[in-house]
Amino acid sequence: MVLSKPTIAASIVGAAAISAYLLYLRRQKCSSKAYWNSEFIEAGEVSQIFLYPVKSCKPLVVDYIETEKRGIRYGDSHDRQFILVDEAHNYLLQSGRQYPKMVILENEVKDGFLHLRTPEGKTFSLNIQDVVDRNDVRVASIFNNEQEGLDCGDDIGHFFEEYLGTKDNRKLRLLYFTPDLAIKRDLKSDDTFWKNPVPQVEDTPMFHDQSAFNFMNESSVEDLNEKLEENGLEKVSVQNFRPTFAISGLKAFEEDRWLQVKVGEAEFTCYSPCTRCVLTTVNPQTGVMDLTYQPLKTLREYRLAPEGKLREKYTQSPVFGVYAVGTKFGKVKVGDKVLVKYKPTPL
Repeated sequence: MVLSKPTIAASIVGAAAISAYLLYLRRQKCSSKAYWNSEFIEAGEVSQIFLYPVKSCKPLVVDYIETEKRGIRYGDSHDRQFILVDEAHNYLLQSGRQYPKMVILENEVKDGFLHLRTPEGKTFSLNIQDVVDRNDVRVASIFNNEQEGLDCGDDIGHFFEEYLGTKDNRKLRLLYFTPDLAIKRDLKSDDTFWKNPVPQVEDTPMFHDQSAFNFMNESSVEDLNEKLEENGLEKVSVQNFRPTFAISGLKAFEEDRWLQVKVGEAEFTCYSPCTRCVLTTVNPQTGVMDLTYQPLKTLREYRLAPEGKLREKYTQSPVFGVYAVGTKFGKVKVGDKVLVKYKPTPL
C-alpha cells in the first residue's frame, strides 16, 4: 500500500509530537531531581553517639565510632549484633516493646566476650568464639521477615528469662550475627517512602529494624518537650528514640528535608523517615513504660505523615528522625560538623 502525502505528513507530525512529549517528560523528571546535584551545606554537629550491642538493651554512649557497611563499631562492640528471640514462637523478635526492662540492661563486647550486667549487679559473660565454633544457625523472625543468627546457648537464654521473668511463657534465645549469614529481608528503598525523589539505595544491616544508621535532631525533641510541658506531661530525652547520632544546631524538623549527609569521614543517603512505636514510651533511665502512651500519643497529634501515599504507608505511626544508608565509611566523632544536601520540601 502506498501512503498519500497527507498521510505521510500526519505520521511525521504524530511521531514528532510523541518525541516532543517524551522529551518533555524526561526534562520534567530531570528537573524534579535537580537538587540531587546541589552543594552540601553545613547544618549542625554531632552531639551524642549511641551504640547498642544487644538490640533493645542499654546504649553505650561513646565519643567516636567507626562506620561500616552493616552499622557502627566501637572497639569490639558492633551495633545491634545480638538479638533476643523466642524459640517457642518461631524465633520471634523480643525487644523493649515487650520487655521494657531490656533498655536498662548494660551490655558491651570486650576481649572476645559479651558482658551483661543487670541494675541489681548480676553479671553474665558470653564467650563469642564458643558461639562461632558451635555454628548453631537459627532463623529470627523480624517484622515478618527472616534473618539468620548463631544461637548463643542455653545459659545466656536462662539469664534473660530470669531477668525478664519469662520462664513460664517464653523460651528465650540470644542470636549473634556474622557477615556470612543470610539476611532474608527486602531492604531496598522505595519511592513511596518520600514525597520528594531520593536516590535508590539498599541496606544490609545486622539486626536493626530497618536501616543501619539513624539520625535524631535534638531541636525536634525540644519541640516535642515544649508540647509535653504545656500539657503537664513528663519530658523525654533523645535516648527515648534510640538513634545512632544525635545532632545539635538544627531547626526543629529540619531533618525532614535531608537528602544526603556527610559527617566526619562518612557519607549517607537518607533511606526513609523513621516511624515511631511504643518503644518511645519506655523511660530509658528506669525501664518503665508510660501507661498513657506518652510521648507517642502527642507525636500522633502533629507528626503523622502528610495525607496521600505517605499517610497510606505510615498510617498512625508518627515520623520522627530519619533512617540512612552508609555510602562511604570511616570515623565519626562527637563535635564533627554535619553537612547536608536538602530536598525542596519536607519528606
